[in-house]
Amino acid sequence: MPNIMGTPALVLGGADWRPALTVAAAVLLALFGGGTFEVVVAILAVARTVWVHTQPVKVRKGEGKADKMASYQAGAAQSIKGVSRHPSAKGSVDSSNGAPQRGPPAPEGECRHQSWTLSPVARAKAESQESRQADSNRQAICQGYVRTITEHAKNRRWSEALDLLDDMRRRSIPPNTSVYTALISACDKGKQQEKAMELFDEMKAQECTPNAVTYNALISACGRGSHPERALEVWEEMRSNGLTPTVVTYTSLIGAMGQTQHPEKAWEFYEAMKASQIEPNYITFGKLMHACSWSQSVDKADKALGLYKDMGERGIQADSYTFGALISACKDKYPQKVTELYSEMRRLGVAPDAGTYSTVISACDRSAQTGRAAQVFSSMKQQGSQSQSNLSAYNAMINACGSGGKTLDDALALLKEMQTKGPAPDAVTYSTVMKLCERARRPEDALQVFDAMCKSGCTVDRICCNWALSACEQLRNVERGLALFDYMKQSLALEPDASTYGLLISACGKCKWGNKAAELFQELQDNKLAPNRFVYNAMIGACGNVKRIGMALDTFRMMKERGVVPDAITFNSLISACEKRMWPERATELLREMEETGLAPDVKVYTALMSCWAKSKDPEKALDVYREMIGKGIEANAITYSTMAWACEKSGHTSLAKEFNLKEVDSLNRCTAQEIRTIRQHSHKRLSHAR
Repeated sequence: MPNIMGTPALVLGGADWRPALTVAAAVLLALFGGGTFEVVVAILAVARTVWVHTQPVKVRKGEGKADKMASYQAGAAQSIKGVSRHPSAKGSVDSSNGAPQRGPPAPEGECRHQSWTLSPVARAKAESQESRQADSNRQAICQGYVRTITEHAKNRRWSEALDLLDDMRRRSIPPNTSVYTALISACDKGKQQEKAMELFDEMKAQECTPNAVTYNALISACGRGSHPERALEVWEEMRSNGLTPTVVTYTSLIGAMGQTQHPEKAWEFYEAMKASQIEPNYITFGKLMHACSWSQSVDKADKALGLYKDMGERGIQADSYTFGALISACKDKYPQKVTELYSEMRRLGVAPDAGTYSTVISACDRSAQTGRAAQVFSSMKQQGSQSQSNLSAYNAMINACGSGGKTLDDALALLKEMQTKGPAPDAVTYSTVMKLCERARRPEDALQVFDAMCKSGCTVDRICCNWALSACEQLRNVERGLALFDYMKQSLALEPDASTYGLLISACGKCKWGNKAAELFQELQDNKLAPNRFVYNAMIGACGNVKRIGMALDTFRMMKERGVVPDAITFNSLISACEKRMWPERATELLREMEETGLAPDVKVYTALMSCWAKSKDPEKALDVYREMIGKGIEANAITYSTMAWACEKSGHTSLAKEFNLKEVDSLNRCTAQEIRTIRQHSHKRLSHAR
């Protein structure tokens, strides 16, 4: 190609072969053309080619002065071998002495630039610009990390967010305030509050200044981590740094105080917020209502309802969280109001969360609205898979089956559904079902539920073991009860309490294992457990069943000496023990002592005293006890009539005996199956004694 302007040498070689081809073509034409004309044409072609490639190229129109100057300087910096028609370039600078000199030749097509020495001001300006550019690049990189960390935080992937911090360290990228703030928020949402506080300390150690958003995130983390004192320290530090609190700051503080044991402190920050003329938002109201639900104040429900009214006046609609906190605050004092709030919630199109369903069902249970509880539970199951896994709502519904139109069978059906379809039952589920079995007097079902609980892998606690022991006591299955007692101590490593011993003693008493009952009573005291009234009553009953009236009276004396107040069951057991030993005089004394303590004898006590006299040599006195009972307005039952018929037969009052037999038959028509079985047992004992 032609040389650029300022190249004075004849160049026929290099990258451009067109001149050489032109000369070659002219020589061939002269040699083989054969005529004078061809020779002349070849000579002219060679001459034109030489002339064109030895002249500088003219600058095209439109090129600027800068292009001309650059071309000139580039050409001036070159030198060639041979002759040149242009003078040497002027203005070349020798870096050694600053004198203008000719420079060394440059490669073809390249140019040399001058080297300038910058002044200190110019150098500082250049360095400042370079620093700003580097900082801008760093901020852009950090912003990319912040976006990724925020995405992880939304999905509760706090571990992946922290991995990005390690990645920045490996790449020698110092995190900025935004990165640390995003990481603290990610740890807060991932329930890693301790890690959030560690990041805050690291942030300050790296001389990275926290901003208001950082402090807000850390206050929220302190609240979720049950560190209200640390939240207050962060708040004071924020104020000392001159940062202005916002609605987010106050809302975080209210939430931090409301989720701990300082709900009253949340109200102080709310008042400070209003004093600062900062308008609360729906999140603020939700946190305040949550603080009300945690409060032990008797007027917490009224405060929560007042907040809800304030929200309406401000035109702020409550969300699912706010409704849930409001319902939780009202559930104890206003259970009827809970159902109204739930209906309003559904009318506004706000979907209840899992906790709200559970609270509403429990409130319906407490207000004897079992049917309404079943409707809410059915509505929850229609919401989808997330609601289907609401374990607390299932437990609340099972507990509601103990009243109203629901029965134990409904509870057992729910338990079976949970075992097959989910959610998996927990210890609360099994314990609740066992409690319902106890109330329904269905001990076989209780033991089946207990076996299923042990197989499920749920943690078996002492309460569940006591429910199972109660079932064994009802079934009079003392062998299984004692085996369960050993399993409880050895396999489950659970320490028995007074109720555990009381149930076992009662079971031994019903099976007439008097020695074992006495052994368990002594073991209880050796284990430094104080017998309660239930234990004393069980021991007195066990002594009476094996006709150890002396031991029963000793236990009664010990009971009073230790300050345990006897109840009606205590005196009933003692009088029954006197009946078995045919000691009516002592039984009568116990009846009078019972009246002196302020306890009103019931039909069972009077019937036991009648039986005691009926077995004695003075059966006529049973009739006196009967008249005393009727005179006090106590209605007799079938066992009373049966006892009196037997006493009258023994004393020779045949006509009265027939009257009592007729009353017994009439009373049996109103008896339950359990009462009928008891009457038959009593009749069998009476006939055995007569023989």
